[in-house]
Amino acid sequence: MDTKQHIIQTALKLFLSKGFKETSMNEIAQEVGISKPAIYHYFNNKDTLIEAIFDHFTNRMTQWSQHNITQSRTNKEKIHNLFSSIATFMHVEKILLDDEVTNLPYSYDMFILLMSRMNESYKSRISRDFNKTQEKLTEIFTELQAENTIRDDINPATLARMMHSILEGISFLGELIKNIPIDEESEKLYKAFWKLIQKES
Repeated sequence: MDTKQHIIQTALKLFLSKGFKETSMNEIAQEVGISKPAIYHYFNNKDTLIEAIFDHFTNRMTQWSQHNITQSRTNKEKIHNLFSSIATFMHVEKILLDDEVTNLPYSYDMFILLMSRMNESYKSRISRDFNKTQEKLTEIFTELQAENTIRDDINPATLARMMHSILEGISFLGELIKNIPIDEESEKLYKAFWKLIQKES
């Protein structure tokens, strides 16, 4: 891992361990093993470091999606695989930090919510990732309608928003409700969702 990538992942781990405001650039530099002036060679300030963390999320999730979702044989399988991945979405920190996490007090979702409330430019950047997800889902539902597989009386963008909301919602509930069987609930949600949208034969 190069130094820049090491800084990004170390900063994120500290933010999720201690909190954003409680973590200084100096502390990040010390944890990485470089001097404080050296960290500014890579990032001018905390803002540029946060942007790099957002980019890191985008890149890692794109790679994950290509490996776990995009290669699915059919669009229906893509939908199923996304529902089956809810447990992964709940602990996305493992993907972002190369599995080097255990019981961090803050989740990445908590982090981006805080960032979006702190800074309008952060909110705009985070929104771009969510919008890309919406666009990809809309494409899938548009193709499913063209295949005559699902109902054509519901706008594909609406279906995308509905599914995205379900995925985000169950991930949130999984954080709050103790011992919720996520894999079992995810499968039930998939079956119920597909039953609602499939074309009657």
